[in-house]
Amino acid sequence: PRALMTQPGMNGGRGRGGGPRLGGGRFASGRMGAGGRGGRGVEQQPQTQTSNWVQATEPVALENGGATPPIAILPLGTHAGRGAGEGRGGRRERGSPGVQLPQPAGQGRGGRAQQPEAALLLLPAFSVIRNVPLPDGLEGWAHSAEGTGSLVDAAIGVKHVSLEGGLVKLHGDDIEDVDRAALLVEAVLDHRMRLQQRLAVKERLDAERAKVADEIACGLRVEFHVPPALMGVVVGLKGARIRAAQESCAIDRVVVDRDQSVVRIVGSDAAEVKRARGMLELRQELVPAEDDRIRRVLIGKGGKTIIDVQRRSGAISIDVDHDAGVIRITGTAGAAAAAKVLIQSLISHTDAMDTMTGELEELRGEIEKLDMAWGEENFYTVGR
Repeated sequence: PRALMTQPGMNGGRGRGGGPRLGGGRFASGRMGAGGRGGRGVEQQPQTQTSNWVQATEPVALENGGATPPIAILPLGTHAGRGAGEGRGGRRERGSPGVQLPQPAGQGRGGRAQQPEAALLLLPAFSVIRNVPLPDGLEGWAHSAEGTGSLVDAAIGVKHVSLEGGLVKLHGDDIEDVDRAALLVEAVLDHRMRLQQRLAVKERLDAERAKVADEIACGLRVEFHVPPALMGVVVGLKGARIRAAQESCAIDRVVVDRDQSVVRIVGSDAAEVKRARGMLELRQELVPAEDDRIRRVLIGKGGKTIIDVQRRSGAISIDVDHDAGVIRITGTAGAAAAAKVLIQSLISHTDAMDTMTGELEELRGEIEKLDMAWGEENFYTVGR
């Protein structure tokens, strides 16, 4: 169905032979006239067009007086050949005076062929043409090898397919075949358009993911886990701690993800983001305090000692768990660490004081014994 027609070139003309003529000369013998040179001619080698696509140019007149639609013209290369022609005649031979010994003219080389201006590939005119519009953004794909192959494969029963001005042109002789091919081509274009849209979304998502990863690496985005029991403390009463961080630090936003127990901070300055994290990220420290007496000492009279530790460290809360025998400290990383140091120092001080107290009591006992042994009420005066 895609067979193409070519115009053969014209054969070279035959040369004119000169007639025999007698001339004067020595030995009274004449010369044979030379055959004329072969005429100029052209020769066209047939060529085959393998592409399914033909670029439209202008209508071409047909032999029957009509014209093809502007869809079937493709200049082909030309081939110069040699035409056939009569060669030069044979030369005379010597003989007796007055006797002419003619030789027949031989077949010689023809003249060179002329170069035709152009050879055109003509496709037949088709009775049915359907135009399928190309969706925006698919012209580049349609002109690619992949797109061309997909459209041609879909155009079943069509004689010729071409792309012109944002249209896929389907040419054929059977209206049902062409209409069916148009539906198939439309389906291929629709599927490709949907795929193209998804590819565009994927590209945007890939770009956004790369941007987020780069900002995380640069410290412009941070996230940290918060124990579910502490999420309310991180947020504060009616979001007070979140607002305080946003007002104190030059950050863009704070995102509290209660489902994941994660807090995320975004900003344009890594130092400010880090400072906001320091204000919001909470830690919980545990300090063993198994001795009930030590726990009572840490609490102090009326909770005075614990309140002082909390004030000096900046911890949010310090709880004494008598059942577990531990002190729970809640606060920012720096505050929790400071409170832990203060409490451990108090425990060490209490232990040292207890040790010292024991030593003092022991020393007092020894002194009392010495007093009793060497006291005034126990010594005697000689001669009394």
